[in-house]
Amino acid sequence: MTRKWIPKTFEEACKRASGRRRYHAQRRRARDKRQLLVMDILLQLKWQHYGVGRILAEALSVDPATISRDIKDILKWRASFLTGRGVLGEKFVDAVIQRLVATGIHPRRVYSWTYNYNQGIQSLTIRRR
Repeated sequence: MTRKWIPKTFEEACKRASGRRRYHAQRRRARDKRQLLVMDILLQLKWQHYGVGRILAEALSVDPATISRDIKDILKWRASFLTGRGVLGEKFVDAVIQRLVATGIHPRRVYSWTYNYNQGIQSLTIRRR
């Protein structure tokens, strides 16, 4: 049976909350780094993800369910990016994803992109806001 945590003082409650925020921030940063790595690998495999999850999970020392969830989130984000930008195709979206991975910006973070288009993409710039 687990013991309930009951704070004795307000300061004790604040310290616990601060520690929990720090712990969860570290986990979010680790998740974002892992997802950028998975995104890069999926991009190189041209988004063919069948059978890759277990290999990635073993290589990254996480549970296969974690990688499966990461892949699902990444594919969902990519699909929404494709439908949200209607005019542009998969090549452009993949170019944006490639630049995001190269600069280390997770799609969940705020970023902006600019491009010059003349019979194909001539330049594409991604930056944090």
